[in-house]
Amino acid sequence: MHPVMTYQQFTQKRINDVLNANAKNLKSVHNDLIKNTNTPLNSLNLFVGKKGSGKTVTAIKEIIKISENSPETHMLIYINKTGTQHDKVFEELKHLIDIPILYCSWQNAVEALENIFEYKKLYDSIKKNNLDNELQPNHFEELKENLYVVDTARPFLHTLIFFEDTAQSPLMKTKLIKSLLAECRHYQVSCFLPVQYWKSLDSFIKENANKIYYFGGFPPKSFHYFLSQVPVQHDHHELLREYQKLSISDIMVVDAYSGDVLFVDREEM
Repeated sequence: MHPVMTYQQFTQKRINDVLNANAKNLKSVHNDLIKNTNTPLNSLNLFVGKKGSGKTVTAIKEIIKISENSPETHMLIYINKTGTQHDKVFEELKHLIDIPILYCSWQNAVEALENIFEYKKLYDSIKKNNLDNELQPNHFEELKENLYVVDTARPFLHTLIFFEDTAQSPLMKTKLIKSLLAECRHYQVSCFLPVQYWKSLDSFIKENANKIYYFGGFPPKSFHYFLSQVPVQHDHHELLREYQKLSISDIMVVDAYSGDVLFVDREEM
């Protein structure tokens, strides 16, 4: 004789049955990679590595590939303290990025992002209501100027955001940025955040990451601290043994949704 379930248990069972039956589809919502890249669409991507590890180059490489393979991606927003073009590595490589770039400072980033998101809402409304051919010339010029588009052919607009040296900035405490990093799919953005140390990241950033690139060279204590905050599906001691084989520029890539772990050479990314 089967035990009698309470109403609460019966409700939870029905929910679990549906989630388990659709686990593959639900997982794909978070893990649909942009073509020819390692980046999920609408995702938060963290790059944790010591100075000289190549974490910034790895992030830029993903941005380059997205710009070449994602027709819906319309622009890159590059955020740093001053909003100026001073990072030598990025400036040397930016000509390989096949989309417009908007530089923002910590101070004006929120205002700039709010403006872009308002125009993206307008763009979405145009597409949803089939108003492409009804746009007034002045309205179309506004879209072009604010969204860096030449037409309304894309079904939606996907935006890239690169945060340079912002992990400890006041910007990351603002309501918009916290909402943005927690709801990339809602804003239709993919974010890239390189940092030198995992400890420097606020918990809400760690909790909402989709993919984490953890570079070699950190001591066991730092490694175990990292693993204690990341949902991996492997034995921690086995992972440490593999991790200790990495050079400073090699990477342990963690999919925060599936818990999968992959060890790779940075040149193979």
